[in-house]
Amino acid sequence: MQVYIINNLSSSIKHIEKLISETIKKPIIIRYNRLNRVDINTQDIVILSGSHENTAVWNGDIFKNEIEIIKHHKGPLIGICLGHQLIAHSYGSHVHLLPEKVYGLKSIEPTIETDLFDGIEEAQVFESHNWSIQKVNPPLVNLATSGSGIEILKHKERPTFGIQFHPEALEAGDGKQIFQRLLLEIL
Repeated sequence: MQVYIINNLSSSIKHIEKLISETIKKPIIIRYNRLNRVDINTQDIVILSGSHENTAVWNGDIFKNEIEIIKHHKGPLIGICLGHQLIAHSYGSHVHLLPEKVYGLKSIEPTIETDLFDGIEEAQVFESHNWSIQKVNPPLVNLATSGSGIEILKHKERPTFGIQFHPEALEAGDGKQIFQRLLLEIL
């Protein structure tokens, strides 16, 4: 099993790498435009990073290789921020431009029972995004929301998850703990 981080030009890629290294193992980082050079196997874990340059909307050509992975990888996959939005967009869910950027610690609540929130009274996670998902289409399921939209989604049949928040942020709140539980759940 290998862990791959697909770098979508995230300014926090080293923080994501450290977080994953602390939880499971050191990942291999691949730039999104070099995905065609990598052979990802079913047992491999794929992490799709956020981006400080691109959006999921209007960039299907830029992210065509990632969209193929999202649709066809049967192994573990987690999208962070832009990665979360790419998962939703790949399954036909609308990615919505917010009237203003969401930034800082925000409260999220589970929409269905999940172990990801065990022992957490009022979950606070770090947000930094201009886009949100308000509703997901099947086969995706909404696991948690905030005032700005869906915070955690899951594929009904595959170990595919998306998180809108940034668990790698220095002030991640409960986001780091939720993400680490998610990583352990997909193993």
